[in-house]
Amino acid sequence: EDTSPLPKSLVKLEERLRKFPVTAKQLELFIKLKVGYNLTSLKTIKTPEDYYDQTYLKRCEILQVPKLNTFALCKTIVMKNKKFKESLATDPSYPLFIGVIVQYETKLSSSKLSDLMKKYQNENTKTGTKAAKKVFHYRVCSEEESREITKCDFNGVTPFEWNNEVPKKILNTPEGVDLGKIPMVLSDKILELEGGYFYLGAGEMVTKFGISVDDFMKYH
Repeated sequence: EDTSPLPKSLVKLEERLRKFPVTAKQLELFIKLKVGYNLTSLKTIKTPEDYYDQTYLKRCEILQVPKLNTFALCKTIVMKNKKFKESLATDPSYPLFIGVIVQYETKLSSSKLSDLMKKYQNENTKTGTKAAKKVFHYRVCSEEESREITKCDFNGVTPFEWNNEVPKKILNTPEGVDLGKIPMVLSDKILELEGGYFYLGAGEMVTKFGISVDDFMKYH
């Protein structure tokens, strides 16, 4: 058993986090992402219980968003293909569920998303079958499905450490077939943010994560 002491920097980080009013579950997630995955830009911000009653501008003030840029406020949505073709279920490039990161200030286009996923499947199919447009129709999944996949409640959804076994269970995937991780789609508008930094759910309704685009891409 390794009994060597932790690096001083990690000890100080853990001591600082222990004083932060978050649950043990969220503390564990933060340390895993910050240290385990080396997401150095990641930070946690505690928000008031009436956070979602506030305007986008006020939320930026709470999160201390640079230049109060409301376009840096983002959310994670779990989408489900409502026209999923089960004969293609073993193709990892044809997912039943996907995660989508979008800005609060913009609208999500389901038709564009479906077109994107069709292009992705056609270019990356592992079965040799290119799916037709008619078998793509992504819509927001049920709250129960979202909770099972993300392990988070409404307004607390974070795009990290999802349960990738859910699609396998629903589709009754044959033993030995690997569907991979649930794909994550990051809006191209987020890539264009000044400073390349954005804010989104951290697993609980009263806490948010701030993270750089580069670190987000490193994880996913």
